[in-house]
Amino acid sequence: MRAGGILAAVALLPPAVAAVGRLESRRGGLATAVGGVGLLFAAGGCALQLLDLGVPVRRETRTSAPGRADHVLTVVNRGESEQEGNTFHIGLETGTGLSARRWTVFTVRQGFPGQGEFVPAQWPDADHIRITTDAGYRVFTIDPGIGEPTLTESVGVVRSA
Repeated sequence: MRAGGILAAVALLPPAVAAVGRLESRRGGLATAVGGVGLLFAAGGCALQLLDLGVPVRRETRTSAPGRADHVLTVVNRGESEQEGNTFHIGLETGTGLSARRWTVFTVRQGFPGQGEFVPAQWPDADHIRITTDAGYRVFTIDPGIGEPTLTESVGVVRSA
């Protein structure tokens, strides 16, 4: 879905630049040159987004739900270094093939011990995801119809990044 959005944006850039160029051609064509440079920067940015060359992934784990191979919990650890801290993106993939869906469950910024340090994200059973920090936890229930995770229990302090 992300690639489709990027491709749609790239497809709309040339007509937009051409329209600006036509309007500004009466002023010596400077807007056309600026538009061309802008188009190059936009295309480069879209290519970087498509390749996801942003913050590196330090580690990714994938865990299937007990008895449900079509429900996969993903935890992606992104961070530059141990000193700067880490951000954990917790997601859920449901379904297979063309019916597969990806859900963002929660994003946790690594805190200091006693202030929300991320511990684990796990499956207590096939219908629930539990995200735990050293200051509390959150439980998400998976909708049996569409697979969407919904917050159903929150204890203590678990801050979203």
